[in-house]
Amino acid sequence: GQLVSSVLVLALGGGIFWLALAYSAWFLVQVVFSAAAARAAFGELVGSEDGGSFDADVFAVIWQKTWRSALGILMGFGVLQFSGIGYAQIASAGESASYLLALRVLGSMVQFAQAPFYSRIPEMAALRAADRTVENIRLAQRSMWATYWLLVIGFIAVSVLAGPFLAYFEADVEFVATDFWLLLAFGGLVERYGAMHLQFYSTTNHILWHWANGIAGILYILVVLTSFPVFGHYAFPIAYCCGNLGFYSWFSARLSYRSVGISMRDFERSAVALPGLFFVIVAGVVLIADP
Repeated sequence: GQLVSSVLVLALGGGIFWLALAYSAWFLVQVVFSAAAARAAFGELVGSEDGGSFDADVFAVIWQKTWRSALGILMGFGVLQFSGIGYAQIASAGESASYLLALRVLGSMVQFAQAPFYSRIPEMAALRAADRTVENIRLAQRSMWATYWLLVIGFIAVSVLAGPFLAYFEADVEFVATDFWLLLAFGGLVERYGAMHLQFYSTTNHILWHWANGIAGILYILVVLTSFPVFGHYAFPIAYCCGNLGFYSWFSARLSYRSVGISMRDFERSAVALPGLFFVIVAGVVLIADP
């Protein structure tokens, strides 16, 4: 909803106010929907006198996990989103708008595509608690495989259709160059690879998001600062790829593999191998065909 409404506002020539309104309104929808879903799942416990009371012991357990997760999110995807501020300092208004739109499209696609995996995390946690490792591995592989394909198909479709779509509606903003977008998309694919493995490992109740995302975020900032004089504004997607490839992905995946006693080859041949290869091949064809 955020993605579609934001693109429509841009396509119809709406200003920053209407873009912010169209984007932010969906958070209110999310709150209402989540509250309704919670009541449907937990019935009378939600909002009841017992269910609504504060439990210091429960809070103490939750808090030590939550602050690490929050810091990890801030240093991971948050750094990428805040990069729009830095980008705006060195680019024109039109280029900044294109970059921010690309980030919004990337974020919306990632949020949409992660549903097949994230919706199964409670089941993965239950299987891990029951020590049903083989079933848990197969569930994780299938869920990751579905997420990868959604991402790959979406990324390729955007690389081909985004420009013509905005041109058709005579939007005031152009989309980023194809090679720029595919670099961002590749970084997003690698980031999801690391993120899903980190989530899978987190079902052990050992939270390391702050380390994984923190170091990756620092790498991102260092690469931007050092590579910008050479690559210009391409330093931003390059840094996104480097932060995820340089630490986040392999660190998270190694934790995941070790937690269930499986090798990378045995796990990934049923997960990322085919969609990853498809993305590389089709992205190469798109770049060659791009005028």
